[in-house]
Amino acid sequence: MAQLGEVLGGMLTDVVRARMAADEVTAEAVDAYRADPTLASLSVPRATVSSLTVRLNFAVNSVELASAVPFDLDEVGESWTKRLADRVLEKFPPIRSTGRGTDLRSVPVVRDDLDVGLRGDLEPLVATTMGHLMQGRGRVSAAEREELADLVRDQARLLVEDLRRVRFADVAKRSTIDVEVGAAEVAQSPPETLQSLEVTFAVDDLEEILPDPAQWR
Repeated sequence: MAQLGEVLGGMLTDVVRARMAADEVTAEAVDAYRADPTLASLSVPRATVSSLTVRLNFAVNSVELASAVPFDLDEVGESWTKRLADRVLEKFPPIRSTGRGTDLRSVPVVRDDLDVGLRGDLEPLVATTMGHLMQGRGRVSAAEREELADLVRDQARLLVEDLRRVRFADVAKRSTIDVEVGAAEVAQSPPETLQSLEVTFAVDDLEEILPDPAQWR
């Protein structure tokens, strides 16, 4: 069974060969034009293949999803405290100017709060963090406290989104998909298994990677 990568690679090879064939025909035309007095005054036509867009239909036979790797909550906790120092306190002067300073290395990040936050409920993490930040800072007004809580909540949401993207990319990288690309097999496959992939090959980009035409073969 052909692999999808092999099919795409074969298409790319055909595009390059088409460009080479066009250049060979142009070279032959140059000699013909030079030999004919009438044609000698005319420009030599040149066929070019700059790019090719192909819509490839294929059938999905099976998908094997990798299991998500649990997050290292210690590393997540370190990332959270760094976010607070870099993206919250630096933007919130009332906290920087009162209380115990800006050292957040001792933030009592509770692993359960992080775990719950990664599952969608950010409020326990926000409450724990706010409790730490407010210790010894009696001069912070209610409005400032609410503003700070909003900043903490926003950063908690962004942290979770970043971690989810990392997890999704990791799962996708370790997952596999088995496809059928043969025309006859695809035609006989159930409609619900059919997918379509549109690919554009740019020969100019390939020439930058392989400047020596001998490497195209």
